[in-house]
Amino acid sequence: MTSISITGIGVISSLGIGREAFWEGCLAARSGVKQITTFDTEPYSSNVAACVVDFTPAGFMSPMTYRRMSRISRMAVAASIEAVDDSGLCLDRMNRERVAVVMGTSYGSSSHVDGFYRSLLADGPRGAQPLLFPETVPNAPASHISIYHKIQGPNATLCQNEISAETGMAYARSLLDGNVVDVVLLGGAEELSEILFGCYDAVGGLNKIRVNKGEDIQPKPGGGLILGEGAAVLIMERSESARQRGAKIYGSLRQASLRETFPPWATMQKMGGRWPGLSSVPWKKPEFNRSTSTMSACRPITLKIWISWSLNKSKAVFSVPTEICGYHR
Repeated sequence: MTSISITGIGVISSLGIGREAFWEGCLAARSGVKQITTFDTEPYSSNVAACVVDFTPAGFMSPMTYRRMSRISRMAVAASIEAVDDSGLCLDRMNRERVAVVMGTSYGSSSHVDGFYRSLLADGPRGAQPLLFPETVPNAPASHISIYHKIQGPNATLCQNEISAETGMAYARSLLDGNVVDVVLLGGAEELSEILFGCYDAVGGLNKIRVNKGEDIQPKPGGGLILGEGAAVLIMERSESARQRGAKIYGSLRQASLRETFPPWATMQKMGGRWPGLSSVPWKKPEFNRSTSTMSACRPITLKIWISWSLNKSKAVFSVPTEICGYHR
């Protein structure tokens, strides 16, 4: 199996802007959760989230470049710029058809989806805002990354809820294993919006925490989710190529695999359509919708990733087997 190295990192997070700020926040065990100030949280059961503050896209690209981008696209492109710079790659000397962009996102720009449909409902088809529509599709961040870097290779976006970016990592590895490309910009991005926050609150998914300014935030264990936003991009390439160009290698991706965690449907029927410990609501048999080419039910999957990570400052190397559960539609 081909050895895959990670040679560049870009991060826009609630802990800070840039990989150094993110890493310093991790070392200090600092929480990125804070009181929401971007929209009114009075109607909701929570008023905290891992919000990104002090992010200025002009620090990464010109206003002409980002003026029509959504917040999620701006963060994703900014993270990609930092990752490419960190990797030392010179894309001008590369065959850009051999460079891929793979991104993961659960919802894309939910704020633009909300804004577009509000204008459609309020003013009808003729009054719908056309400038909002391009950002309503979840593959907008990946497209903007390719446009900014003039990348002409494969461009893919995976939407697998909590494991979107991790699933993208498995796909990126397959592109490198198959010698389809030489470099992959692999990342994930999400944005926090009022419509998304409200939806999670409506289904009882939020950790019910309300704080005043300056108060310590103490999440309730098992009490629900704390939403967040941000973007991160990794540069992935074959280890042999990375060593030949003298790249700084952060770590290597040893393996990534996907498997379904549900038993066969026949077994589920014997259990009354329920899976112990997962849900008290019976699961219906998945049905294929020919008109939309989608499945009508979700099936849980587990993504296993093995990463060997090298910490340059301490010269320590450790292996991280990660098992992440999510849902595959």
